[in-house]
Amino acid sequence: MTWSGQGDRWTGMLTISGDGEYIVTMSYTDRSGNPMMDYQSEKIVIDTVAPVIQVNYQNQNVANVIDGVKYYNAAQTATISITDQNFRADDVVATVRAVDAEDNPVVVSDYAAYLANRENWQKW
Repeated sequence: MTWSGQGDRWTGMLTISGDGEYIVTMSYTDRSGNPMMDYQSEKIVIDTVAPVIQVNYQNQNVANVIDGVKYYNAAQTATISITDQNFRADDVVATVRAVDAEDNPVVVSDYAAYLANRENWQKW
C-alpha cells in the first residue's frame, strides 16, 4: 500500500481484485507508538460472473408431435434453477409471459412476488 500525506491527513489506496468476498482489517499506531483502534470494513463482494439460469419442465411425456410441435396431455410445471455465487432471492426479478400456439396471451399467475420471497427457493 502506498501512502501520501498532506499535513496531518494521510491517504492510502488498496486495490482488491478478483471475484470473492473480502474484509479489510487495519491495525496501526500513531507517531508516538500509541496503538489506535483497529479498523474492520464491512464485507466487500466482487462478483463479475453472470448467473446461469436453467428452466426444466417436469412433464416429459409427449402425447403427440405434429409439424414439430409437441403436445402434452397433462399440465407442465417449470423448475427454475439459478447458479450464482452471490444469489439473493430478493434480487430476482421475473416476468412470466405465456402464449398459445397462435401467440395469444394465456393468463398465468404473477410469479414475481413468489420468486422474490427467499422462502420459496431451495439451495442444492
